[in-house]
Amino acid sequence: MPNPITHNLSRLTDFKGRDTRGQFWPWAACVVGGIILIWFVAVGSVFGCMVSQMTAYAEAHPDQATVTTADGSTSIAIEGSHPEFIPDFGVLFWILGGMVIAAVVLLAAAVARRLHDRGRSAFWGLAPLPFLTFGLVAVPAVMNEITTGVEPDMRLFLAIFLNNICYLAVLLTLIIQLSGAGQPEPNRFGPPTA
Repeated sequence: MPNPITHNLSRLTDFKGRDTRGQFWPWAACVVGGIILIWFVAVGSVFGCMVSQMTAYAEAHPDQATVTTADGSTSIAIEGSHPEFIPDFGVLFWILGGMVIAAVVLLAAAVARRLHDRGRSAFWGLAPLPFLTFGLVAVPAVMNEITTGVEPDMRLFLAIFLNNICYLAVLLTLIIQLSGAGQPEPNRFGPPTA
């Protein structure tokens, strides 16, 4: 069997044919792992900037800040309201949106071929996308309301909650479809892959 990573990289736009579990899952793990790693770096840098700003403020205004260090950790308590220390969630959501688009592009053809191996239409792979799109649009709207001090619309919050439940159910269904054994005989998508 060829290397699953190079196999999938060479077939990023090939939605035809079939792929085995051994060809699909290492690729999916690399894509998801890479996305998670990028997300941790992005979140770490945004919150690192926030901590740096708070530390500088505490040093410049010792009468308004309490810095406590114990057991290798530091806590900074600043008196009053300081919205300038709120992380820029807008940047994080743009990064998250870009990462989701990258993951969809990198996995789309591989998901299609894996579903074909199971005898399923590639359209099964599209099922999570409406829920994912709604979440990526609605969550930043709620976060913007919260960070600007506006009372969040609870109907939108409830819609996001229900959307997330549906998204997880649909995603779990897709993962189950992708995990099953392929059909051993030729199907409408071609012969089984060796």
